[in-house]
Amino acid sequence: MTGPLVALATDALDCLAREHSAAHRLMCARLGARSLAIALDGEQFTIAGGHDRVAIVAPTAGATLTVRTDAATLDDLLSGELTVVDALDSDRLELRGAIDDLVAAFGAAAAFLRGAVRCLAMPRLLERLHHHARGHTS
Repeated sequence: MTGPLVALATDALDCLAREHSAAHRLMCARLGARSLAIALDGEQFTIAGGHDRVAIVAPTAGATLTVRTDAATLDDLLSGELTVVDALDSDRLELRGAIDDLVAAFGAAAAFLRGAVRCLAMPRLLERLHHHARGHTS
């Protein structure tokens, strides 16, 4: 399981754990044992929750939730150019799962984002996403 977006997701989770451990713990607690099957620009991986960690692992069957999008949409969401509702309405983002699991995943994502904005290394990771999403090679 390799690819620039898998590496970026792994680096973002590692950054949060290293630079804002309280937000990382909250994200883990909110996600619980759920797993998210992610399809992002042709890369597929699973975000697997645990009680004290979240890991990027190879795609697995039976994930609690599925998420499908592309790097440009993710970049637009994180930069505030697009809302989640607009992304869903325009089919740029697809989420599937039970409502309770979606709510828990939203809570985990909110904890991640609240911590990420306080991480010194995160802007560099966002720049990597932006370059990938916009087709830059540098």
